[in-house]
Amino acid sequence: RELCARPPTATVRMARAMAWSLLSNFLEARRELEAVDAAGLSPALRAAWSGLSRAVESGCAGELESQAGRRRENLAVIARDQPDLARRFETEPTDPRPYAWLVEGGGTLVIARLDGAGLTLLEEPAVDRGLRDTIAKAFRQDQNPYLFHGLGYGALLGAAVGLHPPLVNGMQIGFYVVEPSREIFLLHLLFADFAASCAKGNVRFFVGEGAFADLEAFLLADASLIPSVRTIGPAVPGLDEKMAAVHRRAVEHHDRARAEWTRYYEALDPDALLARIRGGTGERPRVLFLTSRFTTVLQYCTRDLARAFEALGWEASILIEGCAFGRYNARLYADSLARARPDLIFAIDHVRPELAKDLPGNVPFACWIQDKMPTLLDPAVVRRQTEWDLAWYAITPSWRDEFLAAGFAELPYLFMGVNEEIFSLPEAPTPRFRCQLAFVSHNAMPPEIPGRPGMREYLMDLFLAEDTGASDLAHYDDLARRVLERFGMAPSPDSIGRLVDYTVLQVSRFVTRTQPVRWAVEAGYDVHLYGNGWGAIPGLERFARGTVANGRELRDLYHSATVHLHVNHYMNLHQRLFECLAAGGFLLARSVVTDRDPNGLNDHLEIGREIVTFSGKVDFLTKLDFYLTHEEERRRVIEAGRARVLAEHTYTRRMETVVAGVVRRLERLREAGWPGARGVE
Repeated sequence: RELCARPPTATVRMARAMAWSLLSNFLEARRELEAVDAAGLSPALRAAWSGLSRAVESGCAGELESQAGRRRENLAVIARDQPDLARRFETEPTDPRPYAWLVEGGGTLVIARLDGAGLTLLEEPAVDRGLRDTIAKAFRQDQNPYLFHGLGYGALLGAAVGLHPPLVNGMQIGFYVVEPSREIFLLHLLFADFAASCAKGNVRFFVGEGAFADLEAFLLADASLIPSVRTIGPAVPGLDEKMAAVHRRAVEHHDRARAEWTRYYEALDPDALLARIRGGTGERPRVLFLTSRFTTVLQYCTRDLARAFEALGWEASILIEGCAFGRYNARLYADSLARARPDLIFAIDHVRPELAKDLPGNVPFACWIQDKMPTLLDPAVVRRQTEWDLAWYAITPSWRDEFLAAGFAELPYLFMGVNEEIFSLPEAPTPRFRCQLAFVSHNAMPPEIPGRPGMREYLMDLFLAEDTGASDLAHYDDLARRVLERFGMAPSPDSIGRLVDYTVLQVSRFVTRTQPVRWAVEAGYDVHLYGNGWGAIPGLERFARGTVANGRELRDLYHSATVHLHVNHYMNLHQRLFECLAAGGFLLARSVVTDRDPNGLNDHLEIGREIVTFSGKVDFLTKLDFYLTHEEERRRVIEAGRARVLAEHTYTRRMETVVAGVVRRLERLREAGWPGARGVE
């Protein structure tokens, strides 16, 4: 400050240059030296000027290279989610003058602004315990924290992201960085490392004079975003009023949309609804699907169901969160209902009573059960369904009685299928997918059981020794009881239930999917493993091939590998199976106890003729070798299985069944005088 306040003589400028270089700000040091008339200096000062100039020029080169690299990396990260913003700043100048900066040992960035009054320090707010508590509190309340900082938000953002707890199913909390100053944002591009902070894609930047307006437009454009956000950092004048206005406008939008769909469904003629679904009016019926971005399997399944309904002449809409930090909320439901005005609402693994206040009660609601969800086994939820609610069942027959006991009146079987448009037969195999055995499935080591060292490994060894694919859940109750007793824990219904869930959902998946892969690897076969997690499993890392995109790329993989492994504990009727067969792939499936039960695998694909199963290591390796070396036999199974799938197991066929069931239910309601036909809550 003192040097900047002095008259800019040659000696003062050289002193300033030395100070700037000590702060690693060589650009500013060079500017000071360029203003010095070297010819007028004494020999001693000229020698000092020359030596300092060489050091500064060398420092400038390194500084510019470092800044340019960090700027490129930061813009590349931002471009992934905000390409327009990144392009906007790609051509901005990179010279950060008139700012000075100092990166201290702890990573703290101290910046000063140079103006007529000298240097003004703009120290970033400290990431202290109080700020960390504020961030943690926001996370506990599951709100979208909103970060505003004129300076230092690089460190604050990093701290917030570092404190971010893992949310269920990959859900994220959103961070909004609002920076009205272009210059300060440019400075952060040069010195803050955004890569780690933005890795999850849940950070959005709003920059320049219109930053607040851009934030408001962003929050109001996506109905899954919750505008009521929490401020982290120093107080911002007028911020609360601005955000209150955004929240008020979001509520007003919700109220208008809800009033719109409420008026529509209050006036809905049930006879017209039935006629439209039957297809006799010339007006296309409409279906609204509820799904989530946090379950890729159900998301892709919903995509396929929507296509199937469109093939049947329906209009299909999908309600889904707009981004990784979007949430299902009343505004999202209201917006979707007002826009789509569905004649049928369809959800996988959810029933209307979970959402009744946000949905009309006088249109049919179809639930397709594909997982053992707690709410679907809760009588307090299930028994609140009405005659306008229908359900189908897609998982192992051994669990069906539990769902019926929870209150489902009717639960016909409807198993997964295939999108025959996507998983059609390619013209030729894709060379990069060629291998003897491929397995497409996520896999991961089960997490440790907290406070019980060794229990995971003991349980895995016990499961491996006793599981044959023919065990029912009673066996796992007994297994859990023995494990608890072995580790000195009292077996109670709650502790047994938790350990059985852990065994079924974590241990079983890992062991049953990993075991045949190890058999094939040990036998020397060419194995490719696709999906998340394989690269972290000891001994299998070199066989991991990363993920493959669901759709045409996955179809090409199914068509190209010679044999595909299929392992799905307790039930083999899985979407993967039908997709592989439709694409002309050969499937070798691990047999399970339900395969030959009524409504088991053999009722849908004839075992041995249309699909091949194995039981145990010897059987697996024998059949793998046979079908790898007998192309004619393998081709015969492929063609028979594919023909059966395309004739009976497409999603178009499945949705024909759903539509027929909906029509029968509505006809029954009409005969009863349309009870609940004005059921708008």
